Amino acid sequence: MEQLELYTYEKEPREGLYIKDTCKYAKVEEIRQLAQICNNHDHIKMELPLNIPLLLDRPSGEYNSFLYYKKSILVGFLGMFSFVKEDEVELTGMVHPSFRMQGIFTMMFEAAKKECLKRGTVKIFGVNDHFSESGKRWIKAAGGTLSFSEASLELRPDSIQRPYLPSPIQLISPGEDDMEILKEIFMASFGDLEDHAFQLIRRNIKGPEHSLFLAMHGKEAVGTITATQEIDSITLTAFAVHPNYQRKGYGRQILLLMVEMLIKQGQKNIRIEAETTNTHALKLYENCGFVIDSCFDYYQLR
Repeated sequence: MEQLELYTYEKEPREGLYIKDTCKYAKVEEIRQLAQICNNHDHIKMELPLNIPLLLDRPSGEYNSFLYYKKSILVGFLGMFSFVKEDEVELTGMVHPSFRMQGIFTMMFEAAKKECLKRGTVKIFGVNDHFSESGKRWIKAAGGTLSFSEASLELRPDSIQRPYLPSPIQLISPGEDDMEILKEIFMASFGDLEDHAFQLIRRNIKGPEHSLFLAMHGKEAVGTITATQEIDSITLTAFAVHPNYQRKGYGRQILLLMVEMLIKQGQKNIRIEAETTNTHALKLYENCGFVIDSCFDYYQLR
């Protein structure tokens, strides 16, 4: 059995499964340590789908974090997230290599399913690093079916293909007067319902880890992009051009402006994601200096 290279921050002894709404900094550090051990053992990248910064800011009374302890040491973690639709959740988790094949992940998953039932969740997706063989085995045993795959790309600044002419696009921080046009862009681009679009916009404007920008061409709002602060990187999310303004080169201009802004701020690790079947988006991102460095598979578990 591999030696446990973990530290505990618990003052009281802990054993078995614990379910939490918000994780405090000490618990997040335990989760990061566990992720690093799993990364090194399995040659994968767990931090991205774990959405670690979000663990500190979850709705009170909504139980999304499932932690499993052995002798007060965290050996298993499962996080539950809802990004696009309220009735769909994504599950990402891990178990210390020395404690696998003991039913720990299944125990956390069953607890998460019970929480999903309380919320009326329609779909449950399990997110697995494409190269995690242990994850694939568990998902196969659980009867999961592959729904789609998502590539994660990292910016290589020396690969950016910059335009010769200045961009006519400007990125501005939106105000209350811009909520309606933002809602329209979200609904038209992502297929969101009005209430959910409003919630996402509010989160991306108010959340301390999010910076939402509205892309303007003169007096016309043409798109939006959000920069989300992770532990040691920035991830670009909710990137969209309104369908009325697509195929005009605005997407590339918005992305390059966002990247240049972040580089000037001293950001060195900038990331973006796209479904592997979205060849148009992948080509755009690669032309803007991004390179695929990992891939995650989304399996429907219910």
